[in-house]
Amino acid sequence: MNDNLQTQFSFLKELNEEEFAHFEKNIRNLTYKKGETIVKQNANVSDVFFISQGLVKIIIEGYSERNIILRLLSTGNYLGLSAIFTDNRHHYTGTALKTTEVISIEKQVLIDLCQTNTTVANYVFRQQALTFTNLFEKLKTIGTKQFQGRLAETILYLNSEEMLKIDVFSSLSRRDIAELAGMSLDSMMRILNEYKEDKLIIIEGKKIKINDQILIEKLQKIG
Repeated sequence: MNDNLQTQFSFLKELNEEEFAHFEKNIRNLTYKKGETIVKQNANVSDVFFISQGLVKIIIEGYSERNIILRLLSTGNYLGLSAIFTDNRHHYTGTALKTTEVISIEKQVLIDLCQTNTTVANYVFRQQALTFTNLFEKLKTIGTKQFQGRLAETILYLNSEEMLKIDVFSSLSRRDIAELAGMSLDSMMRILNEYKEDKLIIIEGKKIKINDQILIEKLQKIG
C-alpha cells in the first residue's frame, strides 16, 4: 500500500487490497490558488476533498453579500463530507486562503466503503459529528453573544496554538476576521480599536496579539 496515503488516511490500514485499489484509482491531487473556490454553496456534491496542505475558509453566503465564516480548515480536514449522506449538495462555500493542496475523492467511493467496512463508516461518521459540533458552537456564539464577546472569542481562536502554527494572520483580511466573528467590518474595526486602546490587544501589521489574556477570556465568556 501507498505509505503516504496511509499517513493521510488512517482508515486505509483497515482496507483489503481490492478496497484500497478501488480507493486509489478514484482520487486526484489538485492545487487551488488563494481566492479560488474549492466547493460552492448549493452546488451538487460529486467529490469529497481532503486538505493535504493549506488553509480554507468555510463560508455561509447570505443575502446582499453578507457572509459568515463558520470556521477555518487547515491540513487534515475535509470539505463536503457532511453532504454525501444527506441532500447531496454543499451547504457552504470553501475558498482557499492561500495555496492549498487537496486530494479529491469520488463521493461514491466513500459511500461504498462505508457500506462494506465498519471502520471506514465509523471514521466518516466521527468526522461528520465534529463538523456538527463546531456548527452548534458557532450558532450559540452568534445567537447569544454581543459583538464584544464574539470578537473576543474570535481573537482567542486565531491565537490558538493550531492557528498560530500556520501563521493564520498572514492569510486573513480584516473583513475575514469580521465575517468570522459574525459582524460587519465597521463594527469589528470599532471594537478592535477599543480593545487596542484599552491595551487588551497589540496590533502588529496584520497580527492581533493578546496582551491581557484574562480580560479577553472574560469578555469571551460573558459575551
